[in-house]
Formats: sequence, structure tokens, C-alpha cells
Amino acid sequence: MFDRYEEKPAFTVTGQSIETTHIEGAAFETIPQFWAQCHRDGTTKELDALAPDTPFLGVCYGMQPSGVFHYMIAKETGATTPHESLHIPAATWAVFVSVGPMPGAIQAVWQDDVVRFLSRPDITYADLPDLEVYPCGDNKASNYRAEVWVAVRQSE
Repeated sequence: MFDRYEEKPAFTVTGQSIETTHIEGAAFETIPQFWAQCHRDGTTKELDALAPDTPFLGVCYGMQPSGVFHYMIAKETGATTPHESLHIPAATWAVFVSVGPMPGAIQAVWQDDVVRFLSRPDITYADLPDLEVYPCGDNKASNYRAEVWVAVRQSE
């Protein structure tokens, strides 16, 4: 559900990414598989060491007209690492709350709440990376809270 607007200055994320697609819902399978792979191979542990006690981010960027885009598992950090970095400009973000076990709860927010919100005539999508914010905690718990951040411009 839509929760609030948040102003955030420019920042840099560091992580590892894959290319995926929205076609036929493929991203709803490839992204959870990518998270599992990064947990197995130690990538998430390396990223967590860069910025302990800060949320993990899922960053969707580089959307192509074909539906292909990149998804990065990242941490907000300015550290120089062997991982990829992505600069995200300052923006106004519409923040949506997801409650429930991952990945189903956050996928429902994308499919229902974000789509409905962006169809409003007073909202313009800012065409910046989209963020999933995963705080520390048991992401399989029924009360786990995560967020989706979408950069927007409000029409005047």
C-alpha cells in the first residue's frame, strides 16, 4: 500500500546485478533465484560487510522498451569495491509498504499497488531506478516489512 512521499538526496549503491525481463513474469522467478545464488556464493555477506546494519536494496534499472532490465542486489555505500556501483540522483520517492514473507509480499506490491498508483493522472513516473528496501530481520515472517520506492513527479 502507498505509505508516503520521501525526499532523498543523490546516493550510490554497490552490488551485483543480472539482466532479466518482465516478459511473461520472468522477473518474478529470476530475481528470487538471483537472491538465493548471492546468498549461496557469499555475495550478500560481502555486501553486508560494506554497510552492516543497513538495509539490503533490490535496484531495478536500465528498463528497455522490450521489457529487459537490470536488477542489482546492493547496499547504499560510497566504498570502492570489486562490485558494481550505480549512482542514483536525488528524487521524490513514492514509498509502498510490503508486509509478509518474501518474495510474494513484495511482488504483490509491484503488481497491485505500484501499477495502480502510477496510473493516477496527477503522478508522473520519473524514470529513475526503482528500489526495494529490505531491512534486517526474518524476511520469511508473516509480519516482515519491506518497502518499494518509485521516483515520481507530482503534476501541479
